[in-house]
Amino acid sequence: MIGEIRTAETAETAVSAANSGHLVLATLHAPVAAGGVASTLAYEVAPHFLATSLTGVVSQRLVRTFCPACRIPIEGERVTTHPPAGRAGAPGCPACHQTGFGVRTALLAVLMVTRAIREWIQTRQPTQVSEEQADRDGMAGLPCAARAVIARGRTDLAEVRRCVPPDRLRGDAKA
Repeated sequence: MIGEIRTAETAETAVSAANSGHLVLATLHAPVAAGGVASTLAYEVAPHFLATSLTGVVSQRLVRTFCPACRIPIEGERVTTHPPAGRAGAPGCPACHQTGFGVRTALLAVLMVTRAIREWIQTRQPTQVSEEQADRDGMAGLPCAARAVIARGRTDLAEVRRCVPPDRLRGDAKA
């Protein structure tokens, strides 16, 4: 396990270990799941070795969830895909210091490395190409995850917009 890949030497070590059959888990900074590949390639890792060793990339954004003490539930607590506006929320209470929010939950986008993505890595295609391919391969992106958390009444669109850039909330093919 690698706390964070910040140098070319660390990136090379991670890819070498993965190519020798070890499971390597690492973190790095990237705006989207596909950006994790581009960030690793920026450390001059051999594209062929990265393509053959990488199995997936997870991107996350942490959003605040409504305070459980003062949360106003969705009617009947049933999950809907499009809850009516104003049906869930939290007005604030002493438990949440009047913020209306408690703990955070992760919105996840999981990019599984398919044959097409491996080819993208080897030919160093732009991140946008990888994102589009991942969508075609069935990746549920951040917008899909955001809609699911909102539909469960755990947070609202304003909080999602605070944590996820607007360009990341558009164009999710699977949502």
